[in-house]
Amino acid sequence: MTKVAVATRVDAERQVMEAVMGKKKAREALERFTSVVNKEKEKDSKSGGIVSAPESLNTKPKLEGPGPIQVAPKISEPEGSNGLKTSHADPMEEH
Repeated sequence: MTKVAVATRVDAERQVMEAVMGKKKAREALERFTSVVNKEKEKDSKSGGIVSAPESLNTKPKLEGPGPIQVAPKISEPEGSNGLKTSHADPMEEH
């Protein structure tokens, strides 16, 4: 039982250290991001403060395809053994 307890404790300590390191990395990343944003704001304020999006974001994309969608023909099978015709047509379709 003591081996299991020791292994569990070691695993828990490892997970705590991973969480601490993850928190530290996240804090450092946020600090770098804040620094970059502040530099960009300072740069923009010196240039007049007018920022525009790239031209590609200001236009609608062109959707090109092979052409109009073709409607598939209905498939009918010969009469079944009960004398009724079967069809694979959509049952919700109006006649």
